[in-house]
Parts: sequence; structure tokens; C-alpha cells
Amino acid sequence: MKLKDLFFKYGYYLRLHRLFKMEQKRGTVTVACLHRINNAWDPLFPALKPEAFGKLVRLLKKEYEITNFTEINDRSISSKWKKPALVISFDDGYRDFLEYCMPVIRKEKITVNHNVVVNCAETGKIIWTQRINNLLNHLAKTQQALNVEFEDVDLQQETGDNIFTLKRKLSQLLFSRPYPFIEKLVDALEAQYSFEQPANQMMNWDDINSCSRDGIEIGSHTITHAGLVEDQGEDYFKHEIANSRKILQQKLGVAVESFAFPNGLAHPAAYDMAVKTGYKNILLIDVVKYSFDLKAGTSIPYKRTLIGYPNHYEDMFNITRFHKMMQR
Repeated sequence: MKLKDLFFKYGYYLRLHRLFKMEQKRGTVTVACLHRINNAWDPLFPALKPEAFGKLVRLLKKEYEITNFTEINDRSISSKWKKPALVISFDDGYRDFLEYCMPVIRKEKITVNHNVVVNCAETGKIIWTQRINNLLNHLAKTQQALNVEFEDVDLQQETGDNIFTLKRKLSQLLFSRPYPFIEKLVDALEAQYSFEQPANQMMNWDDINSCSRDGIEIGSHTITHAGLVEDQGEDYFKHEIANSRKILQQKLGVAVESFAFPNGLAHPAAYDMAVKTGYKNILLIDVVKYSFDLKAGTSIPYKRTLIGYPNHYEDMFNITRFHKMMQR
């Protein structure tokens, strides 16, 4: 076991993490953000292993009231809790949620929040960020260089660029573009390298409806997972934010009260659109710095902590914001 892992393991048993947990008093809400739970290999987007997820949930149950936003907003429920509230919040709508998360959720008798990408459920296409990851992993495996020449984009792999550098460059470029451009560029790259994406990685409507019936709180993660950090205009924001809610409510027959910004990135006008749409819970990321006020009113902003360390003891420290404090 690595020295770091030993520190977090024995630090947990010595309850050192509770020194950083002091601010999480009764009445506060901690939100852990997860994405994928599986045993697959993906260095660009490592998944939390199913065994680690189960162990983490069992540790969390000892110290938190694991709940969802619907229950938090219901004072008749939340007022009875004796432990701090914690929401386990998933993004994207990967199908591995059904295979690896739902058994743990049922066994431990907990509920979670899951924010899905409408277009992925509708078309079966993998979320575009994962398509990029899969393509870059393929290029690394086959020792091919990435060369992008598409419309106004000219991105050539330079000496010393690895797949992590390339992912960062592509992400910075594409999260500022509208989705039609993103889809055309990714389609062009897959054709250029004759790369076929794996099938059935995302949940479809039947899967999402099944989760909803089993008590999973479903929220929106936009129509297309497009970046909402640049001002693309009111109609664009309305499509991604308001229309996604409308479609989800029609498909599921339940109220959709949560909206999660992709990668936590939000333009002030996009944030205002989420408030205007009527979402009660607006989900962000705590490592993202926002240049505008996150007004709390009828819509409550939550800054989620990204979870995914291989060591579940380290995730317990991370949830108490230990890592964030150490970076100051």
C-alpha cells in the first residue's frame, strides 16, 4: 500500500477527517459528484471501482444522512435528521450506473440524484466528451498522431504532447463552442481515423424510467452536454436548460427540479436561465471559480465536490474539503 493510502486509511480510523468536517453541521448540505462506476480502463476519465463505491457508501452512512434534493427541500423530512445531509449526485447517465450502482443503492437502502443528458438517452450516442476520450485512447494505443483541421480549427499534435495534453487542448477549445460545431468536428475525427465508438454506454429512456421508479431523483444535465460558459444567446440557453427539463418531465412523468452545469461551467446568462426555468437546485463544481454572484432564493446553488479517488478513505477526506483546504 502506498504511503499516501496509509495516511488516509489510518487518518480515517484516528478520525482526523472529522477535524475538517466541523463546518458540516446539522442544517448544511454536502454534495458529492460522481460520474462512472465500473472496472474499465480509461486513463483520461478514470471510473470509481464498484468495490470502492460500495465501501465509500458504507462509510458515508455512518456519518451522514444520505439523501436527495427532493427530501432536503421537504422540511417534514429534513427537520428530523440528526446527522449532516449528504447528496450523492451523478452526472451524464452512463449505463454502468444500472449494473454497478443500483445494486449498492438497493442493498444500502439509500437514494441518489442522477442528472442525465437528454440527447444521449434519445439517440443512444455516447456523450461527446467520452467520444473524445475513447478516440484519444485509441490513437495512443495505435500510435497515431492527432491532427485536427476542421473549419477554423487547426490543432496539430506537437512533440511532447500526450493524450492528457491533447484532451485539455480539445476541451478548452470545444467547451466554448455550440454543440452543432462540436458534433460535426467529433464526427469528422472519427471518420478521419476510422474509429467506431463502442455501443450501449449510455442509459436509454427505459433505463432512466426504471431508475426513477426505483426512487432515483432524475435531474437535467442539458440536451447535449454543451459548454454553457460562453454567451451563445438566449435561444441556445433556453434549448439546453429549459427544453431539457420539459423533455425529461414529459418522458418520465415526474417533476425535474435539478440542473447540473456540464463541468460546472456557467455563463451568468446561462445561470439566470436555470433560475428563470424554475429549477430548485442548481448544481455546480466547487473547484470552479465563478465571476458572478450565485444568488440563493427560489433556486439554491450547490457546489459539489468531485469524487473518484481509488482509495475510499481518501474520498472521505475529500468530502470534508480536506484537499481543497490543503491547496490554499
